[in-house]
Amino acid sequence: MSIALPDEILLLIFKDPKIGISEYLSLCSSSKRLRRIVYPLLYQRVELVDKECHLFLRSIVNNPSLGLMVTYLFLAWDTYHQGKPVDSEALPRFIEVASNRLPAAIRAIAIAELSTGSESAEALLLLTLLPRLDELNLFPSARERPPFIDTHLFTIIKEGVMPTSLSAVYYSQDVTKPPFDLANLCAFFFQPSVKSIRANLETGKAVEGDSEPQISSITDPRFHEVQKFYGKSSVETIDLLECSLLGAEIEVLLRLPKALKSLRYDMAFPWSQRPDSAAPSPTYLQVLRNYIFQTFHLRTTSNSREQLVH
Repeated sequence: MSIALPDEILLLIFKDPKIGISEYLSLCSSSKRLRRIVYPLLYQRVELVDKECHLFLRSIVNNPSLGLMVTYLFLAWDTYHQGKPVDSEALPRFIEVASNRLPAAIRAIAIAELSTGSESAEALLLLTLLPRLDELNLFPSARERPPFIDTHLFTIIKEGVMPTSLSAVYYSQDVTKPPFDLANLCAFFFQPSVKSIRANLETGKAVEGDSEPQISSITDPRFHEVQKFYGKSSVETIDLLECSLLGAEIEVLLRLPKALKSLRYDMAFPWSQRPDSAAPSPTYLQVLRNYIFQTFHLRTTSNSREQLVH
């Protein structure tokens, strides 16, 4: 088969999603020609969980051409790294690459974090080494501290170090203690190439005795710079899944795009009645819906869930 068919046809055949990594590895070992055709497919879609990020980063810094093959990345890691062993063999190379790739404003901090075995710092460095990345799926586990808190995702995006091919971002966060890291989600609005952002914003389940979230203004100083960017982002589609953000927080996300085409908003849980009141109050969804509609003149396209379209 490899002799009768041209490379282009073989490549189309091997891109079949039913073909897995084990089959790719078998094809790579069968002939030099098939290895040349199939090898890039091994790295086209990469899914990394926990320590796999470290191992993949080690491969990339030792063979940068591998980074050119990655177009999709799923990355899940633990932001709490205290007490984790440091790879003393790979660390010098990590520091060398970080010194060349990361902006001066965060270089020293990031190198210090890399020296402690920080998975967040390694994740950040990896994102700067994938020049053809098109789709990014991030899932940090923020059990003790927000992701990227010491590595400044904002900075690498504003300095143009992120892949210019990146068009779609899915940001989810395992949040059991800290609040959702909205600041890092906003950072992707600064990436000119990003057109679509999906985020799972669940920050916990409602329990008896909870009061309704309030529509309030954002006072966090981290958002001052974000507000200066209102109306400048290239993002056209926003999907907020399992969302329990405040109305003003959603307003920040809506004001960033210069030409928002659609917004999807799914509530994380229903707030149908205040626990401390005998009379039912309007649901939080209705309050938020009215808030968004009045501010942005949006209309609904579905009754089963909030589908808000500009």
